[in-house]
Amino acid sequence: MDNIFEAPETRPSLTSEAHRKNVDNPIQPVMLDEVVYDDDKLLIKKICFWEKCSLWPDKETGYYKVLLPGGLASNFHCIGTYALPDGSRATDSLYHYISSYKNGIAKIILPGQGYSYINTDFEQISDYYDDASDFYSGYAIVTLHNKKGPIIAFLDTSGKEHHFEKDYESVNVNSEGLFKVSTLNFGNIVDRPGFFAYHSDYMDVAGNWGYADITGKEVIAPQYIYAYDFHNGLARVAKGKWEKKSKWKNRYWTETELWGMIDKEGNEVILCKFDEIKFFMHYGKGRNEDDSSYLMAHYGGWKKGKWGVIDYKGNWIVEPVFEDLGYDIYDDDLIIFYNADRWASPDDQPEGIYSIKQKRVLFEPQFVGIDFSGDGSIIADIFDEKAEKYISNVVDLSGKPKFDFWYDSIWPRDGGKYYEVSKTDENGNEYKSIIDKLGNEVLPCLRNTNFDYISFSKKRIIFIENEKHGVMSFEGNKIIPAEYSEIADFDSKYYIVKIGGKARHNDDGLHGLITYEGRVIIPIEYKNITMEKDILICVNDEGTTLYRFEEKRS
Repeated sequence: MDNIFEAPETRPSLTSEAHRKNVDNPIQPVMLDEVVYDDDKLLIKKICFWEKCSLWPDKETGYYKVLLPGGLASNFHCIGTYALPDGSRATDSLYHYISSYKNGIAKIILPGQGYSYINTDFEQISDYYDDASDFYSGYAIVTLHNKKGPIIAFLDTSGKEHHFEKDYESVNVNSEGLFKVSTLNFGNIVDRPGFFAYHSDYMDVAGNWGYADITGKEVIAPQYIYAYDFHNGLARVAKGKWEKKSKWKNRYWTETELWGMIDKEGNEVILCKFDEIKFFMHYGKGRNEDDSSYLMAHYGGWKKGKWGVIDYKGNWIVEPVFEDLGYDIYDDDLIIFYNADRWASPDDQPEGIYSIKQKRVLFEPQFVGIDFSGDGSIIADIFDEKAEKYISNVVDLSGKPKFDFWYDSIWPRDGGKYYEVSKTDENGNEYKSIIDKLGNEVLPCLRNTNFDYISFSKKRIIFIENEKHGVMSFEGNKIIPAEYSEIADFDSKYYIVKIGGKARHNDDGLHGLITYEGRVIIPIEYKNITMEKDILICVNDEGTTLYRFEEKRS
């Protein structure tokens, strides 16, 4: 949540002819009620058309952000407004910035005024500001500039303005009831390069940080050179001292970083004594940071120190004995380790696995890539010197390969019941297939067929033939001929197809929608098609068309 303010170029003053036309004659969509497809399961209606406009769905409200003719983007040289869920124009107001809604409030720029906020009834709820953040946890940060410098305040959801008891150079958004505040503002490498702190890993959190509460009172005095927002009652911080160094062209530098974690009273729950503390990327419960029981920590200085594992009280769970650690942790137990600094060493540093619970090495570094998959598989890569390429296999907890054959790629499918594998022949042609957990091919007839997508529930495969996409059954029967540039399974009910252009290229060709049997539902005439709930958003050079899906119940 750092770097909360928009860059200056996102606040343009537009006086273009397109802007004036939009003011004088507010553009309205053509509202429609045209049935384009009807069968025993599905009814599709074309509901509206916005000429020369682009629409983006607002996830929270169901509204649409509308970029009107003459605007470049919703946050840069914008001429925009909002539309209701049925596609009709929601307000005649015109904005130079339009954001998505958060907690019922959207951030906008009114021409010649500055940032402000509107509610879901499109009523303005605040004054105007030079800079403004989105609302987080009930508050937004706003800034006005005068001859003395910036004045930073915060708003509640009613638009009421509140002030901090002290002046700060930088303020971060509310997290768990506390604002992160700094008496230094390094900015970032883009807008304030002269003040850039040369620890690039943490340039977004560099400053002289403390914390203030939602009354504006300072509860933890600014004292940390790096600091993060609070999460689950704790914040990761670093102590040190900033100095301007001539060798860095008089930019700030610190020779000392002492990392720890504090609670909301400023108590060091983890003493600020570590060279660095990082979160693991947790697998098993979901790939998220911060939800592991452990942290990785470096201790002993960067020349002689090592990496280890600590708990959230700073106790060593695994002593600092590793040269380096990976970010991944699986089921709060398995971690990747290295016998050398992976950043200072050549690429493809070998990886091994250590078990925290068993407190032992499961296998020494030997693979150049290890991936913990959601199904519990450990997929490992090695470099085949003879073939001069990387190859993959599934390995057990001792590092032993599960299959005799090493594949170019391997990935779990259908909840880990199968693996999708690929191989390349001597001519460079790639072939894919499906194997079960014992390594048996479950689709042997497709061994020499190049396909890109498998639906186990529908027992269908999107295959490629002569660089064209088609659809076949698991038995190899072709259902839709290979005549499209690309086919993508859409909501497990329909296919988005493309004619012209190349597969996996979003900015070429024309798109449409077909049934699983190949019947065209939406004409193949759009540059882009996206789905939001029951609305299909279709864009071409003429503008944006909205289609509504109505599924029939038997």
